[in-house]
Amino acid sequence: MNSNKLPSYYHKFVVNQFNTEAYEVKLAIEVLWSGWELDDTAWIIEVNNNFHCVVSHHGSPTICQEEWLLEKINQYAQVTADTIKAIELLRSNKPSL
Repeated sequence: MNSNKLPSYYHKFVVNQFNTEAYEVKLAIEVLWSGWELDDTAWIIEVNNNFHCVVSHHGSPTICQEEWLLEKINQYAQVTADTIKAIELLRSNKPSL
């Protein structure tokens, strides 16, 4: 995923939040959610030589901190570990007669 433009709704949020249109999208990453079909992208933007993370929270844009991204990594790691365990259990099945 690589988008150098924010969707219009997020652009308006950033302009209102930082009182400037002088920002640059540096990175867009996919955000994985369990049970929520929206809010699937986070954007790292640069405003006045500072980086900020813009995300959607239940359809409303907000600024997140590093801790939010670290929590997402923890969630991804748990889901990955659970998925590996599920695969191991499936592989342990005895062949059907």
